[in-house]
Parts: sequence; C-alpha cells; structure tokens
Amino acid sequence: MARRIDPKSGYPIDVLNPDCPSHHTLGLLTDKWSMCIVITLSRRGRLRTSQIKRALGVSSKMLAQTLRKLERCGIVSRETYDEMPPRVEYDLTDLVITLLEPICALADWAETHYDTVLTSIESAEAEEASA
Repeated sequence: MARRIDPKSGYPIDVLNPDCPSHHTLGLLTDKWSMCIVITLSRRGRLRTSQIKRALGVSSKMLAQTLRKLERCGIVSRETYDEMPPRVEYDLTDLVITLLEPICALADWAETHYDTVLTSIESAEAEEASA
C-alpha cells in the first residue's frame, strides 16, 4: 500500500511517528474522557454539561477541559442560549460522525468483554502476589 504524503510538509503521513500531525490527532481522540464523551453524545444526542457530567461521573474540571479540547479540535460543537440562567449544550460535529462506527464498535467490544479482561487482570495480580 502506498504511503500518503502530507501536502504541506511533503513527509509521509504516519500515525506511529510522534512528529507526524496524525499522531497528535490520534492522541486527542483516544484519551479516556474524550472517548466517553463522544460515545455519550453518540448514544444520547445533544446534551447539557450537567447531563454529560452525570452520565460519566467525571469531575467538573476534567469535563470542562475535555469539552474545550474537543470543541477546539472540531469534534464537538457548543451552543450557548441567551436565556437566564444561561444554557449550554454540546453535540457531535459532522467531522466525528465518520468515526462513530469504529468508536461504537470499540465501546460494544468493551461492554461485551469486560468480564474476561477483569478476570485476566485478577489472575495476573494473583500470580504476582504469590511470586
């Protein structure tokens, strides 16, 4: 398969190369809270900050930081309503819609196989403790 070339730099696009912008982009999407927010919005649609916080059990500070990052990257959109008290809602952008199938497949896999993974971890910890 031919390597894609970045038209700006002329260098190969390689997600495994830490100097490649695609490496940075992958990192933006794959942290715990980013993935959880994307999955939550994909399953529940447009939500207020408090609804996302309640759904995930994330701290207000971490939620605010992650939502700002996702908005800056074009993953989520933020809509502010001019009313009292102020209301802010978040939704997924068209950009991330193309990622929903693999992200949701990953979520489905985690929901299906969590027990096997946890059993493996417990076994490994028991072996380490007895060694």
